[in-house]
Amino acid sequence: MAKMNLLKNFFMTEEILNHFFDRSLEMGCYPLWTPPVDIYETDESLIVEAELPGVNEEDIDIKMEDNILYIRGVRRSPMDRFVKCHRLERQQGYFSRRFMLSSDINTEKISASLKDGILTILIPKKKEFITRHIKVEGE
Repeated sequence: MAKMNLLKNFFMTEEILNHFFDRSLEMGCYPLWTPPVDIYETDESLIVEAELPGVNEEDIDIKMEDNILYIRGVRRSPMDRFVKCHRLERQQGYFSRRFMLSSDINTEKISASLKDGILTILIPKKKEFITRHIKVEGE
């Protein structure tokens, strides 16, 4: 039984390491944290919101390639500003997220903004895929 648990732990550890290194290679760096992301849909667009408190606009890279949205960046450590650090609990360093999106989006009109630590990416749908509501009128 102990051999089975050891073997199971080995494969679990290998899977975790492979996941970590696969993500590192796709980014060109080692991701240290994963920001939470919400994705909403309206009739006209997709809205992606990522929690990025403490991340500067110039440290965020957003890319759309083959209907995959990439959000990458870095949250820099504040330790350089201080003589002594008593506690450092917030995660720092590189992050990367990617999301496969449908082909009904207008990649030419994507916009992004950062306000109060929330990155909002607005991805409009192509006109032919926008839902139209038709009102039924009586006599």
